[in-house]
Amino acid sequence: MRRTALAVLIAAFLLVVPGSKLEFPPEASIARADPALSGAITTDIVNGDFSGEGLGEVGTPPTNNDFETTGGTVGTPPSNNGFGTGDFTDWTVTGTPTIQTGGPNGDYARLDASEELRSASFTVASNAQSLTWQMAAVNAGTFQVVYRIWHGAGHTSGGTTNYIGSCPTTCTNWNAYSIDAVQWRGQSIRVEIERYLGDLKLDEVAVQTEAVPSWDPASAGGHRVSRETGGPSGAYAKTTTTAITSQAYTLSADAQEAEVDLKVDTGSGSYTIQVLSGPTYSTSTTVYSGAQADSSAWGTKKFGIGGFAGQSIKFRVTPSNNTVVLLDKAAISKNVVPGWAASGSGTITRSSTSGIPHFTSTGDVLSPTIGLDRQGYKGNLRGNWFRIEFMLFENWNNGGSDLGSILRVKFNGATITSYTGSSTGAPYEPVRVWLERYFFVTDPSDGYQPNPYPGALKFEFWGPTVFG
Repeated sequence: MRRTALAVLIAAFLLVVPGSKLEFPPEASIARADPALSGAITTDIVNGDFSGEGLGEVGTPPTNNDFETTGGTVGTPPSNNGFGTGDFTDWTVTGTPTIQTGGPNGDYARLDASEELRSASFTVASNAQSLTWQMAAVNAGTFQVVYRIWHGAGHTSGGTTNYIGSCPTTCTNWNAYSIDAVQWRGQSIRVEIERYLGDLKLDEVAVQTEAVPSWDPASAGGHRVSRETGGPSGAYAKTTTTAITSQAYTLSADAQEAEVDLKVDTGSGSYTIQVLSGPTYSTSTTVYSGAQADSSAWGTKKFGIGGFAGQSIKFRVTPSNNTVVLLDKAAISKNVVPGWAASGSGTITRSSTSGIPHFTSTGDVLSPTIGLDRQGYKGNLRGNWFRIEFMLFENWNNGGSDLGSILRVKFNGATITSYTGSSTGAPYEPVRVWLERYFFVTDPSDGYQPNPYPGALKFEFWGPTVFG
């Protein structure tokens, strides 16, 4: 569905009218001035005209959100993983592999047909993302190798879990090859390497690495995440198919929206951005969805995050299968409209038109707390009148129909009124013009007594988000 925009200026004045009965016209024309009301006391909602400047960036983003921290080795590899003893001490050998000289760090192992090596046991570090080997072909040609992870009591489980590594072209140069370590974190394992095709040179076996510090790849995807350099602002993270999640961090109570610099590098697939919340961060909320078509170049993606303000959360990006996503400056939180709270995944933009400040939103916004004195009247009901100024836009779908944009007004969760705009005309509100409307708020549990009624206005939007 293609949606255009709902731009809203809310000049929400609280009209307190003691001792009199007032009926405001439901279709008042916009006048840019307060109505002349005998005996009325006009009180502005804090920043009700949205003239206040936002606070900008607020709070502290997750650790290493700019990916400038360099990764490296973590934990302890299996003993004699570099064959520095000059023999196969601490290795279980099948066949007759040999120790040779001239590897990346001295001695290395050569495996020919039907030869295997199984390491001593070692514990995978809690922050390990991959296990890395140095390998090369003995002669000009190719090779393939099978990795097996043995785990569990006595390291007798999982030997049929195979990872096929290969070099499809001439591979006489030493190169690093990696497999996932995330699923083995905290476990004692043994690694087994079997020559499958070609003759193999092997060194520095099962070095534990953390490529992107302070971020967690999804299980079985650690080797698909890397830290790269040369992005628009320096280093960035690259993830292929694999979801990558930040450490927990606490959002500022003033946060309304967040942003991340992102690019889909290859593939025609899609990606999603989620917020993980709750005591164990098990509640996943999708706040943004994108695809290669709209993310093929570096750009800043913005999404609403106000519903999580003040909470401890995690930030996650999930590419679809065979999709490569590049990330930088992740999860920077901002405050756009001071004094108001935002909820949902929609963005908020504060701007000005003809000198009139307003905001544009695709999410919901909540006013500061208001203490209604309920000195006004609507018939026999006691409450308070509000004035609102807004503009609605068309909302076209792919079939060419205008579905209309909706502004819904609530107080303490109860719907007070709603306005629908459409290019089709009446009975809908006109679009692309500023409208002034009035609504009345009373206490639904006690409408006839002028008892104080504190609460907050909530504006919910459906439809367009860009004024203009």
